Amino acid sequence: MEEDLKKQGEAIEDNRRAIHFTKVSTKEMDNHLDEKISSLDNNLDGTTKSLNSITAVAHQAKREVAEVTLKERQCYSTMLTLVEGQKQVKAQIRDLHISLDKRSQDIQRRARGLEDKVDGVSKEVKDLTTRLANLEEKVLTETKTTVPKQNYAAPVFTIRETDPRVIWDEEESRADQERATS
Repeated sequence: MEEDLKKQGEAIEDNRRAIHFTKVSTKEMDNHLDEKISSLDNNLDGTTKSLNSITAVAHQAKREVAEVTLKERQCYSTMLTLVEGQKQVKAQIRDLHISLDKRSQDIQRRARGLEDKVDGVSKEVKDLTTRLANLEEKVLTETKTTVPKQNYAAPVFTIRETDPRVIWDEEESRADQERATS
C-alpha cells in the first residue's frame, strides 16, 4: 500500500513537472489534478477499508486467543482439582487400609482368645465326661450289689463331645445298663 502511495506520489510529481514544462493551461491542469486527487481519494478509501478489515481480524484473533487462554486456565484449574481429588482419594484408601489392618489384627487377636477359651472349655467338657463316666460306672457297680435288677432304665445324663451340652438320652442309658449287666 505504501508503495502504491509512493508510486502515486511520484506520478503526481511527474505530472506537475510535465504541466510546468508543457505549459498546459490551468484549466486542463485543474481537471487533471482533480482526477488524480479523486483517484488518490478512492485509493485511500480502499486502503482505509482494508486497514479496518485487518483491524477487525486482529481484534477477532485477540478475542479468540483470550478465549483459548481462559479455556486453558479452566482446564488447568480442573486438572489441579482432579489431582487434589486423586490425592484425597489415595489418602482415604491408605487410611482405609490402615483401619482394615488394625481391625484385622483386632479380630485375629479376639479369635485367638476365643480359640483358647474353646480349648479350655473342651478340656473341661472332657474332664466332666470322664468324671461322669466314672460316676456312672460307680453307680452301676453299687446298684448291682445292692439293688436287684430293675425292669426300667434309670435316666442318665450324657455329654457328647460333638455337642457340649447335657443331653437326656434314655435309650443310651438303657444300652449302657444292658452292657453293664451282660
